[in-house]
Amino acid sequence: RAAQGEATQKLLARHQTEVLVGGDGARAVAIALAAVRAGRSGVAVVPSEDLVFAVEALRSARAQFRDPEHGLAILLEDDPLREPMLCPRRIAIDAGLPVVEPPDLSSLRDAVEQALRLSRAGVVPAAVVVHASLLASVETIFARPNRVVSNVDELILQRRLRAGARVAADTGDLLRVARRLELNPTASLPSPGEREVVGFIAVGVCERALAHVLEDLALAGRVPVLRLGMVSPVDEAPLQRFLDRVQQVVVLEPRPGSAAPGLLAAAEALRRRGVRVPALHCR
Repeated sequence: RAAQGEATQKLLARHQTEVLVGGDGARAVAIALAAVRAGRSGVAVVPSEDLVFAVEALRSARAQFRDPEHGLAILLEDDPLREPMLCPRRIAIDAGLPVVEPPDLSSLRDAVEQALRLSRAGVVPAAVVVHASLLASVETIFARPNRVVSNVDELILQRRLRAGARVAADTGDLLRVARRLELNPTASLPSPGEREVVGFIAVGVCERALAHVLEDLALAGRVPVLRLGMVSPVDEAPLQRFLDRVQQVVVLEPRPGSAAPGLLAAAEALRRRGVRVPALHCR
């Protein structure tokens, strides 16, 4: 409703942005894919109740996506209470999409931009899993500089420069871009050669929950934490660096068993290459 207001429509038009409301999740994905084919980046929003309708649409978008200059980000709502049988992470992973998951509302905006960059880098749609608690929360978000241009000549120049910058910045595979964006940061790692007793791998909203628990226990800054911002594909480089510094690992995720298989597979691959891998406990 807010997007249909006259003032909002004028603001969106100045930013060369269009919001389309209607249909189910499959139609949202199809419209966003059509926008990419028309030479624009697209963002589709799929509510949790529409996930079942979007499964085939996600696979079709994965097969039909061919544009390395314009990205396609698909926001998938995760609501374990209303839809306990539909896991958006597994749906996106099974469709062959890279998956990004923000821990809080302020990082959701960055996650959308990161997903678009991953989409351009891998020439594949990218999924952003958003927990329902984030969409029901309120948070103050700092405003960024206004990029609205004042005349047509400036708009044309800006688009030319932006296209060249995108090609230069987003070249390379998904993992290289993910490392450039620091999607999987680590915190409080011990010095090389030392190993802490326990470390945590936090996915999505579990990151903030873990931070509150460590703060209450006066352990903030003393326990190694790997913040898994890109759930799939799993980047083995930060994972190996983290596993080498701890003796036991606890994996915290909003839906137990949704992200853990990818971590276990990556850990097993490291073990086969002779890397010491501690025990992983998934919760």
